[in-house]
Amino acid sequence: MKNASLSAVATVVATLLAVLLAPRPALADEILTVDGVVEEGVSSIEVDDEGAATVVTESGKRIPLADVQLIRLAPLDNYYAASGAVRIALRNGDVINAEVTGGDEDGIKVESRPLGERSVPLELVHGVLFPPASRDRARVRVFEQTHLAIEEEHDVCFLTTGGRAEGTVEQIDHEGVVIQEKTLDSSLNLEPDQIESVVLLELDPLEPTGGVVRVRARLSDGSLLTGVVTKLAEGQLEIESLLDEEKPIAIPVKEVSSLTVIGGRTTYLADLPGTARQAFGEFDEADPIFPWDNRFGWKRDRTCLGAPIRLEGKLHERGIGVHCRSELTFKLEPGDGHQELRALVALDDSAREPSDVKPTVTFQVIVDGKPRLGEGLLVGASDEPRLVKVDVKGAKEVILLVDQGESLHERGRAVWANAHLVKGQQ
Repeated sequence: MKNASLSAVATVVATLLAVLLAPRPALADEILTVDGVVEEGVSSIEVDDEGAATVVTESGKRIPLADVQLIRLAPLDNYYAASGAVRIALRNGDVINAEVTGGDEDGIKVESRPLGERSVPLELVHGVLFPPASRDRARVRVFEQTHLAIEEEHDVCFLTTGGRAEGTVEQIDHEGVVIQEKTLDSSLNLEPDQIESVVLLELDPLEPTGGVVRVRARLSDGSLLTGVVTKLAEGQLEIESLLDEEKPIAIPVKEVSSLTVIGGRTTYLADLPGTARQAFGEFDEADPIFPWDNRFGWKRDRTCLGAPIRLEGKLHERGIGVHCRSELTFKLEPGDGHQELRALVALDDSAREPSDVKPTVTFQVIVDGKPRLGEGLLVGASDEPRLVKVDVKGAKEVILLVDQGESLHERGRAVWANAHLVKGQQ
């Protein structure tokens, strides 16, 4: 019996030593840069005295953060809000999925696994989607594409009964919403189960943040948080964010799915203003112009159906989803230093599902009126994604065109995955 006990102790000691002496796991297994993919992990992100950030890989390689496009960390846990969580859309495009624990006239008190306990300032809030709608993909799309797009003179509460209350929202907390209804002399108290969403009127526009290299962190619960990295090391990511102007927000790295770099050498077309025409037949001057995220139009970082972009099973966090025929126009400033347009073009995986229809589309890029892909790239549902690179030095206008093939418009769900402009070396 004594020998057995000693053997058990030795086994435990050996196990502990193996854990302690094992190589430290990398914080990521893929880094996408303007020069290609670096297939090794991130050891840390360091920031010098002048604020310039550098990614340090596990082999010691140093990459300026401005040259990085995306750092993949952990698999996404839940793309939409967890049970009981609201979905808070901020004015800078960020999203917070969290449980509401309280609130006052200044902010909404929330708690989540990645962000812990904090208060979201009401002045930053664009809208709030309440459960159970916050867990329903279709309702999330309606919230993002319809509710947040309204232009009203008052705050609006969309009710679960189909009605709405308009006025001035005074408070949002765990007990619901207090709104000074425009037709009443007193405040109206709405409970959470009476509300689908709340959209707040923008009073003061946010200050622009151009010229600063930032990251957008996608968190394990589907939240998005944008800010300036101050450190990534020892299992913690620290970001200076609008959510907390006093100190950086610390997030456990295990709760971060990916980091997308903004303001470096990469400019994503999904972040630019643009115009679009869509038609089932030939284009006509009378065809309507669709804004971003119109219910039937083009989508930022989504397919035309509003779902995450997936090509051959791989998730692409950035890109543009359209339905043929589609013509997207972007105005460029020649002085911005953009040199090349790059995108991965294909039909989305939803168009590849077994069907009697075999969809095909043709991709074309037009720069200052001149086609740059010859007769265009004909792509079918069974074709692999194709990388497009087009010279845009000094260009004033870029048009992304998707034309219909033999299947006409049926299942013509085309994607410009990771569509971006690349600047010269800084």
